[in-house]
Amino acid sequence: MNETPLHRNTRLQAALVLALITPVLTELFSTNMGPGQVLRPGAFLFLFFAYSVPILLIRELAVRARVGLPGLFLMGLAYGIFNEGPIAKTLFFGMPGGGLAAYAPYSLGRIQVVWAAIIIPWHALHAVVFPLALVSLLYPSVREDAWLGRPMRLVFLAGLGVFSVVVFMKFRPEYAYGAYFAGFAASIAALVLIGVRLPVRRPFFSDYKPGLVSQVGVGMGLYPFLVVAFFVAAKLGAPAAVLLVWPYGLVLALYAWLSRKGWATCVPLAFMALGDYGSGSLVNLVIQSGAHPKAVDKMAFLAVLFTCLALITWRALAGEKGQKVRAIMPRSDQGKPGYTSI
Repeated sequence: MNETPLHRNTRLQAALVLALITPVLTELFSTNMGPGQVLRPGAFLFLFFAYSVPILLIRELAVRARVGLPGLFLMGLAYGIFNEGPIAKTLFFGMPGGGLAAYAPYSLGRIQVVWAAIIIPWHALHAVVFPLALVSLLYPSVREDAWLGRPMRLVFLAGLGVFSVVVFMKFRPEYAYGAYFAGFAASIAALVLIGVRLPVRRPFFSDYKPGLVSQVGVGMGLYPFLVVAFFVAAKLGAPAAVLLVWPYGLVLALYAWLSRKGWATCVPLAFMALGDYGSGSLVNLVIQSGAHPKAVDKMAFLAVLFTCLALITWRALAGEKGQKVRAIMPRSDQGKPGYTSI
């Protein structure tokens, strides 16, 4: 089957944008790194393997398997384990800064389960589901395409494997427990396999429902209910059982509601992501100000992040308008997952 150079270039551009915005949005949004830190060559290379390569591989599998939102969320949980287990190793020592120190006795072996209960689903949403939704919104003509050919998939998998082993052994070597590395790998594989095999009501990358302003409003409320409420409850001494259940209970309730509304696909989730990133960045800027103690750092953080969100919003709205125009035209075969160009 033939494809036009324009379509191939669009797919390449979409892949590059996904590879760029995932680490930038995630690190700036969490205030773990400032704008200057993200752009340093060494840090950028590290973030490429920690965020960009995994998200491209996850997307490739999700598109080819035509998974729904539940399956993609499980893949996101697998990524959360990868990021905070073998790479950052915070699952061993808990929340940086000791914010959940009172719950350190609640552990599964050496794993801090209360911290894991919030940070793993946080990654599932903010480093997987939301970036994929946003890029699907930005590039509607290639949202259902497979982007990576077999050679590139193999190169990425091999590179990611080497990166994981090297970082696990060299970064914080005092936590380099070989048995846990194997356990992380098994957990990741199990979550991905279950995610692929889950029954699918509607593929995540389909364009079943349009974007609405009300979806942005839902997203603005998500971060306070998911994250802020969790840490407020922890500070008030809530039982560990409540904290373990809260993130997943909220996600399940949200999914049930989204399914009833028909919003469990990429376009509504993209508009929710804009609201979530917007409200969450303000919360993080105020609460986690210790990461950027100088006023100029805070201003730079806020300016870069909101400029990024504004550009995404503008491009997304333009893309949705163009998509409505294209909807009256016959669809070509170029949107099928069989096309790859990278």
